[in-house]
Amino acid sequence: RPRELYRLFREIHTTGIDTVASHITKNILVVSGTDDVSAPFEEQRKAVRKLKKGILLPVKDVGHLAHYERPRDLARAI
Repeated sequence: RPRELYRLFREIHTTGIDTVASHITKNILVVSGTDDVSAPFEEQRKAVRKLKKGILLPVKDVGHLAHYERPRDLARAI
């Protein structure tokens, strides 16, 4: 379902999470670095609250690219 995921990704970035949150019924894991300046942690927390089954996974002391900055810590956390 990559096409479906891509469509959802584009819609969220075009119109915002508010327009699609009520339609998402699957579990959604949002990984967020606590030092992310591109997508600030507090903004991610607000977005996750709007999802029916949203789960926020904070990665301490990392920025936007947790999978590059601390891949082992991220893998363990997931």
